[in-house]
Amino acid sequence: MFGLKKKTEKSQETEKSQENTPQEDSKKPGLFARLKQGLNRTRENLTAGLANLLLGKKAIDDDLLEEIETLLLTADVGVEATSALMTDLTKRVERKQLTDS
Repeated sequence: MFGLKKKTEKSQETEKSQENTPQEDSKKPGLFARLKQGLNRTRENLTAGLANLLLGKKAIDDDLLEEIETLLLTADVGVEATSALMTDLTKRVERKQLTDS
């Protein structure tokens, strides 16, 4: 009567929707959890790829450097970081600081 029933139904509906919201939020990982998962995945892919690439290789040549560069790019290390690493590696190979893998 006098709209009282409508208000109680609306308040019950809002309470139910508020109860569902925290449960949905608790199921979704936060920003830092997703970032951590992504970085873990990148690290695992990079280390496994480098281990597979370098095992059994004796000499560092252009083919090996190209494969390392491809691996870094596919591991989402980034273009700038990859180019900096590859520049450093090629300089060290040219100076004979690195002779074998």
